[in-house]
Amino acid sequence: YTRADRSVILLNGVDKHLKDKPLSRIKNDHLMPGGMSCFLFLSRLSKDKGIIDFIKVINEIQKNRKDFYVIIVGDGECRREVEEMIERYALENILLTGSVSHSNVYDYYLLSDVYISLNKLGNLSNTVLEAVNSVKCIITLGKSKKPLKDVSTYEFFGDSALYVDRDNIEESLFKVINCIIDAPELLATKKKELERCKSKLMSWDERIEEEIILLESIRS
Repeated sequence: YTRADRSVILLNGVDKHLKDKPLSRIKNDHLMPGGMSCFLFLSRLSKDKGIIDFIKVINEIQKNRKDFYVIIVGDGECRREVEEMIERYALENILLTGSVSHSNVYDYYLLSDVYISLNKLGNLSNTVLEAVNSVKCIITLGKSKKPLKDVSTYEFFGDSALYVDRDNIEESLFKVINCIIDAPELLATKKKELERCKSKLMSWDERIEEEIILLESIRS
């Protein structure tokens, strides 16, 4: 991706060769119910990643319905606060795993239907790219008013992702999650559209090769 200032921005690579795993065992270990949409929040548990906003929204949704499941993977400075909020709100159908080794991270992508990224400081992080590689429906923040030295989220996803208003995260995310639960056909459509985005991804070997080519062009 080339900008007017002639800088080049490369996305990170992903592991394109995902191995099949016995996910039914994981579901049984965590007593995960079947037949529900599963939403994944995988990130460092910090306010800038949106975890507190996310928990507040889940609480508001569960006041009226509990026909969905939530997986939260990660650790961080908000871990204790998140645990206290889950207990205080008496949230159900929610799994907080803590840190997970990289070799097991894809298990949770494959278990889920929707990946949610509320990262306020960036957009196309490794976790988002890994979700694309797993062909998950993506919910992410919409356009930022501040210029970011990054690939534009919309430039990459187009209409393949579902967007949350950065200036009204909680109300906007509340509507989007309810919409997905109520309209499973939307989930299927977005997953199909995401296949186009997956084709843009590079393996780590391809990513390294691309960087070497760029460095050699600078040297010459």
